[in-house]
Amino acid sequence: MHDVGAEEVQVRSMQLVVMWREGTQRVFSAQCEHRLRLQDSALSIVRKTVRLIDCDQPQRGFAVPL
Repeated sequence: MHDVGAEEVQVRSMQLVVMWREGTQRVFSAQCEHRLRLQDSALSIVRKTVRLIDCDQPQRGFAVPL
C-alpha cells in the first residue's frame, strides 16, 4: 500500500484467472493496481490498471460471462 494523498491510497495485487471452455483450460495472470479514495466512510475505486503478464504473446478471445 502506498499513500498518494490525504484521502487516497494505491494498492497492488496479482490476479489469476483460470478459464475452462470447450474442454480447454486457459490461465491468465496479471499485475493489478488500484487507487482507492475514502469517501463517506467507504472506499471507492478512482483508477484501476490491469497489466496482462504475457501480453506480448498471441492471445485468443477471452470469454466474459454475463
